[in-house]
Amino acid sequence: MSKPSSHFTTEHLLYAAAVGLALAVRLWGLGRAPLGADEAALALAALKVAARHATPLGPAPLLTGLTGLAFFLLGSTDAVARLVPALLGSLLPLLAWPLRRGLGRKAALLLAFALALDPGLVALSRLANSPVPAVLVLAGAVLAAARARWDWALPLGLLGLLLGPTFWFSALALLLAAALYRVFGFPLAIALPPHRLRQGLRNAVAVAVLSSTLAFWTPEGLGTWFNGLSAFLHTLVPLAPVPLRLLAVALLAYAPLATGAAIAGAALLGNQKQPAAAFALAAALSALVLTMLYPGRSVALLVWALVPLWALAAWALAQLPLRHPADTGWQAALTLALLTFAWLSLLAWSRAPAGSRQATLQLGLLIVSLLLVPLLTALLAFSRAESNRTWQEALLGPAWGLVAAGALLTLSAFSRAAYGPPSSELWGATATAPEERLLVRTITALSQQHHGMPDTLEIVVVSPQESAAAQVLRWALHTDPNARFAIALPPSASPEALITFSDKPPTQAAAYRGEGFPLTLAPPLLPAATLQNIVQWLAFRPPQPKATEAVLWVRADLFPGASSSPNMENQQP
Repeated sequence: MSKPSSHFTTEHLLYAAAVGLALAVRLWGLGRAPLGADEAALALAALKVAARHATPLGPAPLLTGLTGLAFFLLGSTDAVARLVPALLGSLLPLLAWPLRRGLGRKAALLLAFALALDPGLVALSRLANSPVPAVLVLAGAVLAAARARWDWALPLGLLGLLLGPTFWFSALALLLAAALYRVFGFPLAIALPPHRLRQGLRNAVAVAVLSSTLAFWTPEGLGTWFNGLSAFLHTLVPLAPVPLRLLAVALLAYAPLATGAAIAGAALLGNQKQPAAAFALAAALSALVLTMLYPGRSVALLVWALVPLWALAAWALAQLPLRHPADTGWQAALTLALLTFAWLSLLAWSRAPAGSRQATLQLGLLIVSLLLVPLLTALLAFSRAESNRTWQEALLGPAWGLVAAGALLTLSAFSRAAYGPPSSELWGATATAPEERLLVRTITALSQQHHGMPDTLEIVVVSPQESAAAQVLRWALHTDPNARFAIALPPSASPEALITFSDKPPTQAAAYRGEGFPLTLAPPLLPAATLQNIVQWLAFRPPQPKATEAVLWVRADLFPGASSSPNMENQQP
């Protein structure tokens, strides 16, 4: 019996390129934006792990522990706080490798590059509290179970349990997907070889002990197995779920090619019985339905639909042949040009005054350019008899034009989601304003000016409750040994600097000068107005209003020439 070849092929190199591309786009500018409130909470817990202090590990104990280990090795910065999810997210293209037989080699390769560059997956991989590591290991567990590799599936499933509360959401989605798969007419047969199960159980026990404790670095991790379940149950209480229309807009704005190609793939499944594509459709539908029904729904939960959605889309795109390349090329280019003109007309219409002649003209140009696409397709189809071409061949050019337009929109969304201001995108929760770093630099400059050294200014942060803004400041000032937090401050206290969050000035304000800094921003929401406003929001992403402002109060005698004027006028914008 011949042994399989161990040589690297072009296919291996292409998959390596997909992983390298995924790694590059996730690491580039990783620390550019300050940590959000939820990211800061995980990073603060990871700091205690790095210092070997016993601490609650939160709903994602393994992610917290790995981030703490990264802090121990590399230092505690914003970029290092996001390093573990970014590294694990760069492995997403490897999920396509086991699907080469089920989807086809070309479709699997398309899927690998799609997972490397998908806007939502990239944006979420660049968050410290990312759900992407859980998506990676649980998708790997499903693929391993489908091939009866329980020696891999069971330990991977246990790792997912430690990577966040969305594990339980994905478990419900997987059960629903299995039911839908049966409804589609496919048998759900899973092999259970005893030797694989025994090996899987042994591996799971080893992984359970070593991963939960980080090889006994954090022994308290043994009691964190159901932290994620507790957090998941808390999200069942509806607090502020995002509107359903925001979920639809997120899919269309960030994954237009995946959504359109997946719809085409679902139509193709009516004529072709393809088990892997059918299960991808079932998994995507189940994740979307559960996201809509989930009381604590958020745009980030769509991450569980993105991987199966792209799997179905890649299979559908691989069915698209390239015949008569000369004719198909110019037809695709013409279709792309018409769609580009339609998009520019749409943007111009959104910026024109409502009801004006300019708005009417741009709307007319939009409609005409869109109507020209099916008209072109019909003319090509009616000329099929002269060129001995079928209807399907006549549709290839416009179809490739649509694919090119979807790819360009996806790449544009990728650049915004990955490298644009987080406050203008939909994937994060509460974003931190860039002025947070200006606040820290101001404190450093004051310390340097007054004491000759940084991190020597006495700072008291007055926060009556542990709010999101307080978490952000705890992380921002975590390297300053002279910063402390207090619920309230006695009237007689006069530290060199105060930071407050309320509009009401402190009782010591007469002896201080104050300056406000936006700290957290409101989550982005679609404007509840006209269609023009919605198109403007999608295209230009206006900055979000501030949700919380921190006021830095500095004692007046720290300023040159101000020590003799204790009742100096306060300046608070």
